[in-house]
Amino acid sequence: MNIYINGKSIDYEIENEATLGEIIDGLQEWMSGKGCVIVSLRLDDKSVNFLEDKSIRSAPIDSCKKMDVEVQNVRLLVGETIHELGNYLDRVARLAPKMQDNGIQADDIKQLVDGLRWSEDVLKRVEGILRISYHDLEFDGEKFSKLLLKLGDIREHIEEAQKNNNHAALAGILGSSLTLLCDRLVHALPLVLENASLTSEGSNLMEEITEQLPIIRELPEKLENIAINISIGDSIKGMEEFAACISSIEEAFILVDRCKKELPNYSHDLDIKGKSFEERNQEIAGILQELIEAFERKDRVLIGDLIEYEIAPVTEGLADILEKIKNSLKESCH
Repeated sequence: MNIYINGKSIDYEIENEATLGEIIDGLQEWMSGKGCVIVSLRLDDKSVNFLEDKSIRSAPIDSCKKMDVEVQNVRLLVGETIHELGNYLDRVARLAPKMQDNGIQADDIKQLVDGLRWSEDVLKRVEGILRISYHDLEFDGEKFSKLLLKLGDIREHIEEAQKNNNHAALAGILGSSLTLLCDRLVHALPLVLENASLTSEGSNLMEEITEQLPIIRELPEKLENIAINISIGDSIKGMEEFAACISSIEEAFILVDRCKKELPNYSHDLDIKGKSFEERNQEIAGILQELIEAFERKDRVLIGDLIEYEIAPVTEGLADILEKIKNSLKESCH
């Protein structure tokens, strides 16, 4: 059997495995060590529910010739999913009571029911991905599993009230019980991240890198222009512009350092122009100190040289690293 992970063929040595379930479990364990999780599976180009379909797990290995596995970084996957779910439930908590202001519309109720069903599916999937039990999590004296059951009950009650045109019941649910439950779930969601040693902060890496990357890409040209301005005597303007550039460089170093801490299994080369990230970090600090002294002496030649030949190349290397990290997060694991 040929096995592919995110479209790339891998060498997987089958030892004592006899069923597809044993192969899947082995891959899950292997990916877990890389900080990743299986999110979808195709057997002979057919998508299957490997989490719930017992017939798939018990099928013999020779029942398929090709297994395509899609994996994602578990920190990003769960962090972003929980963040998105929290935003949705917060909107429901705020907007549900207002649905009756203009009359309760059938289309609005259908969208609400679909959204609540999606919320249930997300929570169940996260529980499976993290291999945790909501029964073991408590928020304010109430088990998380009970909150999930309540969400399903309220969704069913909404569907039943809509089916029977019971507007009074709908108004009561939308104005009170649904709002309270969604608000409670929003406050309880961080428990899931804490239980899996995840932080919502880590899920923002992609967004922050995407925002910072074009700024870093433009820095080399900006720094060269600053060096020119300083060389022709416009030191005040050059210093102001340089201070803004330094702030961006510091932010880039912080992002790379965060990636190393929050994604410990990240394995890309973090060298900058032949030196390690840590070495370059220390080196930049020394160069900045040298620049400050050069400004104090009004040594325009040294200032220009340091900016153009020392700092500008480092910013190019930082941009390359951020690009690598961004692509890695986008592609998840391979």
